[in-house]
Amino acid sequence: MLVRPKLLIVDDEADVQRLLDYSFTAAGFDVIITGHGITALRLAARHQPDVILLDILLPDLDGLTVCRRLRSKPLTAHIPVVVLSSHSGFSVQAAGTEAGARRCLSKAADLTKIIGAVRLTLEEAANQR
Repeated sequence: MLVRPKLLIVDDEADVQRLLDYSFTAAGFDVIITGHGITALRLAARHQPDVILLDILLPDLDGLTVCRRLRSKPLTAHIPVVVLSSHSGFSVQAAGTEAGARRCLSKAADLTKIIGAVRLTLEEAANQR
């Protein structure tokens, strides 16, 4: 029996949540979803997802702060983070990398590209262990 990778999706837009949930579930992931940064920190500690897909703009804590806090806690520091943003460009890439994200993607990217980037991030994390 194959183990399905566990993905925590953190995005406050209901339409984006539904689209990502459907797409990643169909791609073989077990999905956990929240729209809040503080809840994401609790869920990451409790469920130990294999990877986190994290929006930058959230209603309580911004995604970069969430990423930094994940990195600062021994229980969650190892979980790879892929930042998903409606903004693109070098400054977003640099800020995401500085916060500890493995990748920064545009929400406008094709879903197959987003799923592929998450799979690649999982493979890289597995190879580093």
